[in-house]
Amino acid sequence: MPLSDNDFETLLNDSSKCINGNIEWRADEDQSSCVEFRVEVESETGWPLFVRGSFNPRIPALS
Repeated sequence: MPLSDNDFETLLNDSSKCINGNIEWRADEDQSSCVEFRVEVESETGWPLFVRGSFNPRIPALS
């Protein structure tokens, strides 16, 4: 279900968003030279959010 503009603005302005715990980089299952992470973002609004990142040391590139 797509977010409405109002819901998106509410989500962006929600200062209760937080990541509890440490971010742990792990080997990427698809690319042996990359590492990646995925963490849940908690908030009072209850939206199902997460942050995902990857790093390729051969390029080097972070996304």
